[in-house]
Amino acid sequence: MLGTIVKKMGNDFGLLLCSYSHTTLISTKLFVVVLSLLFICGCTNNGEREHMRSLLQQAQKQNQDYIPFTSDSIGKVLVKYYEHHGSSNDKMLAHYLLGSMYRDMKEAPMALQCFQDALEMADTTSSDCDYGLLCRINGQIAALLHKEYLPEQALCYNEQACHFAELDNDTITALIFREKIGRNYVLLHQNEKAISIFEDTSRRLLAMGREDNAAITIGLPITLLIDKGDYGKAKQYMDIHETSSLFDENHRIASGKETFYVTKGRYYLEINQPDSAEYYFRTAISATDELNVQLYAHDKMLQLFHYKNNTDSIAKYAQLCYELDDSIFAENTRDILSNMNSLYQYGRSQKQAIKMEKEAGKNKLLFIISLFVILLLLLLAIISWVRYRGHQRVLFEKYKQDKNNLLATQNELLRLQEENYDSIIDEKIKYIETLKERIVRFEETHDNIHFLDVRFAESDICKKLHSIARYGQELPSKNDWENLKNLIDAEIPSFYAVVNHHQNLKEQEYQICMLIRTNFQKSEICNLMNMSSANLSMLRKRLLVKIFATEGSAKEFDAKVLNIF
Repeated sequence: MLGTIVKKMGNDFGLLLCSYSHTTLISTKLFVVVLSLLFICGCTNNGEREHMRSLLQQAQKQNQDYIPFTSDSIGKVLVKYYEHHGSSNDKMLAHYLLGSMYRDMKEAPMALQCFQDALEMADTTSSDCDYGLLCRINGQIAALLHKEYLPEQALCYNEQACHFAELDNDTITALIFREKIGRNYVLLHQNEKAISIFEDTSRRLLAMGREDNAAITIGLPITLLIDKGDYGKAKQYMDIHETSSLFDENHRIASGKETFYVTKGRYYLEINQPDSAEYYFRTAISATDELNVQLYAHDKMLQLFHYKNNTDSIAKYAQLCYELDDSIFAENTRDILSNMNSLYQYGRSQKQAIKMEKEAGKNKLLFIISLFVILLLLLLAIISWVRYRGHQRVLFEKYKQDKNNLLATQNELLRLQEENYDSIIDEKIKYIETLKERIVRFEETHDNIHFLDVRFAESDICKKLHSIARYGQELPSKNDWENLKNLIDAEIPSFYAVVNHHQNLKEQEYQICMLIRTNFQKSEICNLMNMSSANLSMLRKRLLVKIFATEGSAKEFDAKVLNIF
């Protein structure tokens, strides 16, 4: 979160800090640390990413294996996580799985909302867009709308599902959704268009060598053909349909498909073969308890007995149709009430979600304000520190000037003594005493070690090496290394003896020690030594053992070298 906010603030914040960071070495370090902390705050660790990926894959497998979900808890966790992490495909899959959970829990409004959210997560301009998943999402929405008797809306989503299946080069799935499009046209009473789609789909399946699928599909327009009086084509399609895997060796159709018996009975009734028609109507009645099929079959039996003018049977089947119609009405009423309750619960959850979103917005605003105040205080602290260091630098420059003046005056005093200028000599002696007092006072009130890093940073050789490291176009010369050694010998006379106390260092090893002691960054050292970061880290660990006779990290070695005065 912090990383995101800093990113949104743009480059001005970074440029402002950078401008101050160049003033001193310490402020540069502070700047790097601050940005590192802000970046880390916006990331998740590998363990969390792997755990969430595992949950996503498990939920996806359960959905693919047609194992119904009984809870939405995992789905909510996945959506919450992938809203801010992962690719567009991950976000789309998380919302799709949550929608599948609501679908299995019979929460149609919630399922529709989640499937719509999943579509919004898709990035169709990306080369790795998961078209197969987009196909399934549109298909799920179409199925829910079809179940709610909204064929026009379902048609749009089935067409989208077919389109994405084609983009995914999945021709079979595309043809499956072409078939569903035909069913939508049936509900829209566009029978001619529906027949054309069913016939075309069957032909394409047959051309692909899918004879069984083609035979199943060609059975779909049979009722429509009977309605329009095309009995020849209806019989032709029935014969092909009965060769499919839906029928066993005894010509019995698979469970749930018993409506076909009624359709076949209708065909025989229309071509004036009432006995055959009655056989298939009775077969349908005995084959299933499904109320809609029972009503369909009984209604056609009633029609048959009207055709035969059998009054007793007409009265019997009229009563049976009435009772079945009542039962279906009661069942539909229960479904409607269930849907109304689902919508009511969905409405309540939406209101609660809006309320929670408002509260979250307030908390987020407070957090952003608090963060802004913290960053502002941090910036003020950096500015104050830079000003303090600038003041210290001025004092140190005055101190150096006094020392230079003291040396020059002492030399001039020696010359005057040789030339016997007594009055001038007295004046110079007094001036020398004044300078000595000022130098002593400065050294008493200021820790000279405090300015050691400043002296290193201001030296000509360090400035040159920083420049070489920054541009990386050359390596330091032998003379450069000698100048750096002379600087350290002058400022820290014991440095060479300390690092070579146990055993003499190689030239490269001593050069690394000098660069660390003069506050060069690790990236600069890598450029100056022409080595990788990993090699430098390993070499520093070995030097910790070699120089200080202890094991530890590369940072521990740096700390010990920086403490040599």
